[in-house]
Amino acid sequence: MRTSFFIVLFLSCTERLPETVKAEITTIIQAFDGYKDLNCIASWLLFSGKQAPDFDFLFGEAWYRKIRESDYPIASGYLDGVEIIRENAHTLIPKFAHDPKMLLVLDPPYICTAQGSYRQDDYFGMVQFLRLMSVVRPPFIFFSSTRSEFVDYLDWVIESKQNGWERLSNYQKISLQTSLNYSAKYEDNLVFKF
Repeated sequence: MRTSFFIVLFLSCTERLPETVKAEITTIIQAFDGYKDLNCIASWLLFSGKQAPDFDFLFGEAWYRKIRESDYPIASGYLDGVEIIRENAHTLIPKFAHDPKMLLVLDPPYICTAQGSYRQDDYFGMVQFLRLMSVVRPPFIFFSSTRSEFVDYLDWVIESKQNGWERLSNYQKISLQTSLNYSAKYEDNLVFKF
C-alpha cells in the first residue's frame, strides 16, 4: 500500500487512479470493520458531480484523487438561534401554517430528476410532490434547477389558476449557470416568495 499512497499523492485531481491502486483501496474499504460513510468516501474518489447510491456502484466507477487538501473554514455560531426540525413536510408544515415567523426552505427531490443522491426509504414521486405543494405557502424558498420541471410547474399552476395558485403567484427566481464537471452544465434556481 505504501507505493500506492505515493502514486496517489502525485496524481492530479483530473487523472484516474490506476486500477492496481483502486484494487488496493477497494480491499481496504471492504476489510474495514467500522462505520463507512459512503458519501464521504465517494466524494474523495469520484469525479465532480458523481454520487454513489451504494458501495457496489462506487467500486464499479472510475476513481480520482479528490480529497480536499485544506480545512473547511470554521463556522461557529452560524446556526445559533435557529431551530432545526426534521420531520415529514406533510405533518410539519400544517403545524406552523399560521406562524408568520416560519420560513419554508425546501429542497425536495424533484420529479424527472435522478433521486439516487437523496437518502430516503420511500420514493418521492408525483403524489408526494403534489401533497407537498398543497401545503406550501409564503414565505418560501425552493432550490431547483433546469434538471427538473419545477418552474414550469409553478407557471402552469398560476397560468391555469389551479387550486392555491395565489400562494405561488408573483414568485421570484434567481438563476445561476452551474457546471458539475467539463461536460455537465445546468442552471441552478432559487425560487422564492416573501
